Amino acid sequence: MKNIAIYIRKSVKGDDNSISLEAQTEVIKHYFKNENKFTIYKDDGFSGGNTNRPAFQKLMHDATQNKFEAVACYKLDRIARNTLDFLTTFNTLKEYGIDLICVEDKYDPSTPAGRLMMTLLASLAEMERENIKQRVTDSMLNLARSGRWTGGTPPFGYKVITIDGGKYLELEDKNNILYIFDEFINGKGILKLSNEFNCDKKKISRILHNITYLKSSTEANTYLKQTLKYEIVGTPNGCGYLPYGKNKVINGKKIKNVEGLKIAAVSKHKAIIELETFIKAQEKLKTFEGRKAPRISNKSFLAQMVQCTCGSNMLIVLGHKKKDGTRKLYFSCPSKCGNTFGDVKEIEEDTLLTLKDVNFFEKINKNKPTINNKDSSRIKASLLKELENKKKLLDGLVQKLALVDSDLANILIDKMETLNENIKELQSKIDLLEKEEISLSYNKEDLNLKEKNRKHFIKEFENMNMQEKQTSIRKVINKITWTGENIIIS
Repeated sequence: MKNIAIYIRKSVKGDDNSISLEAQTEVIKHYFKNENKFTIYKDDGFSGGNTNRPAFQKLMHDATQNKFEAVACYKLDRIARNTLDFLTTFNTLKEYGIDLICVEDKYDPSTPAGRLMMTLLASLAEMERENIKQRVTDSMLNLARSGRWTGGTPPFGYKVITIDGGKYLELEDKNNILYIFDEFINGKGILKLSNEFNCDKKKISRILHNITYLKSSTEANTYLKQTLKYEIVGTPNGCGYLPYGKNKVINGKKIKNVEGLKIAAVSKHKAIIELETFIKAQEKLKTFEGRKAPRISNKSFLAQMVQCTCGSNMLIVLGHKKKDGTRKLYFSCPSKCGNTFGDVKEIEEDTLLTLKDVNFFEKINKNKPTINNKDSSRIKASLLKELENKKKLLDGLVQKLALVDSDLANILIDKMETLNENIKELQSKIDLLEKEEISLSYNKEDLNLKEKNRKHFIKEFENMNMQEKQTSIRKVINKITWTGENIIIS
């Protein structure tokens, strides 16, 4: 027995020329032979021209709560009278695994004809989404080409001015912007910076992420496009960028970084952050140190950096008191997974010895899978060609569906579903390959920076205090794993 939602609607109360709400209900119940549990949603006197109907809104809300397995209506036009509203409703119900059954239109996903209709509707819904996305993108591109400020609170350190009837940004606090970036990449945490400026931590984070401060250049274009996934508009001129489409409002909430809607437009405002500084800030924001300043320990410069093989962060504990009154320090797993204690002094010595090796980075990266540019281009071209062929084959099957009987339609639909899965897998492989290409393009620069930091750490180690040691080593390595017998640095 299924839980079925019955949706009935009549545009004008008292109109005897259209089928009554009671008659719609009886026809639908008869279709299911009264063998299911029904919940009725009734809109009496509401047009199907839009979805602003109380019972319909309640129906869609209950759908998100999985209160029923199917929605049944008398005809498709009871749900909506325009294509966009219907496809939106269809797509939402599909997302929650709810069937849509239209009795009079003979649309039932459990029948071959119904499956055919569902496949076609899904294709139409996807096409409509792509059309909407393209229209929004085109609109933003036209706006972005001017490089104008479109409204809202200006970024920290800028004010809004009017030039030739258009609004643009003007720099007014260069020193504090530079201070925030410089202090952050040199070890000061977001919390300390927010305390200095008497503001929320999120504000400092937004400043560090904001491409408005970045000087435009060919190299900056490449970084924004490949790493941060921006579409670039305009020719680099040394001025800053303006981001468009970072946020999209859905149900009153801001949804960040909507795929396909991020545009970086070269503007006219003065920018002061060099690409190298901006990249360092973005990389640091990804690390533990960037998100939260580590607590300074007076026991070991490796505090909060050593992990157990079970994944837990190991804590420093005191050993038994010796005859001379001293105690050894150990790294201990709080999860009590059975891993042995690690002697803090020995792990520190092993770490220093490993870091002193001039071929340190070459050795820790030797087992990582790599792919050269030629291989990457060849594989990607092959995948793209295969993807294009699959899409053409799928389009051909869609066109044939309208010309075959229901038995053959089932076979074609099965093939279409298989092709669709193949297309998704190919697209995932292409996306992964592109991410690897981006990673490789910046890997060399990142290694050069870490090698510079490694040399500085080893050279100045004896002259550093505990806080400086803890800050410096985080610029060289990410973590140390204690296996119970030895260390693995990554």
